[in-house]
Amino acid sequence: MIGRRRARALAAADYPNFLDELIANELASRLELIERQFEKTLVVGQAAPVLLDAIGQTAKVGPVVSYNNVVHDCEWLPFKDNSLDCVIAPPGLELVNDLPGALIQINRALKPDGLFLSAMYGGQTLAELRHVWLLADEEITGGASPRVAPFIDVRQAGNLLQRAGFALPVADTDVLTVRYDNVLALMAEIKKMGFANPLSGRAKMFSSRRIIGLVDEYYKDLFSDDDGRVRASVEIIYLTAWCPHESQQKPLKPGSAQKRLADMLTTEKD
Repeated sequence: MIGRRRARALAAADYPNFLDELIANELASRLELIERQFEKTLVVGQAAPVLLDAIGQTAKVGPVVSYNNVVHDCEWLPFKDNSLDCVIAPPGLELVNDLPGALIQINRALKPDGLFLSAMYGGQTLAELRHVWLLADEEITGGASPRVAPFIDVRQAGNLLQRAGFALPVADTDVLTVRYDNVLALMAEIKKMGFANPLSGRAKMFSSRRIIGLVDEYYKDLFSDDDGRVRASVEIIYLTAWCPHESQQKPLKPGSAQKRLADMLTTEKD
């Protein structure tokens, strides 16, 4: 579902690509800092053209292969073990049904010392929208329906890289604030980006005007600025990890230190 929605969204003339452009530039910058060449590079998932262009222009990679339907829909990588030098995943990977399994497959597909580079939307993304939907549902129905998909926490992301067998995992985050005229404009843009609610437990009926009006009211009350526009948080988690190789740095074995920490912290008294 996610892959099909993203494919339709990316093909639309009014697709909003401002986040894709920001992420593309950041991923390309990170590639540029690595003193390596990656001959066989795969981009999994539905990648915006701006991302493919930015990666291809870094001179760090050979021909970039984009495999649009891999991971998002079938969550299966049709590649031999140890066959890729670099795998890059744009946002969307965090919404698959089996993220640990997808990461394990990516690690297996990489050659030893191969690079995994990804951007995912983190747990703070659309926190305001999730909150007001809960308030509106509670007031009208006395319960709650999953209206906004949960996103991954940065600590969870780093842990998943370790569980998948990656070496030297690094996860860092950037939180942005995007402003809109109102909550309806925000929700319309989410749909245009192909990230409308994909949860199987979501309400199947159309939302009533009453609950939409209540969501709009709550959002204005809680998350608007002095000029009347409303705020939305977007957290982007950047992940870097490597397929294990004997040449990589490894932590020292417990008990192998030559000096005690207490000795190093001791200072001479006058």
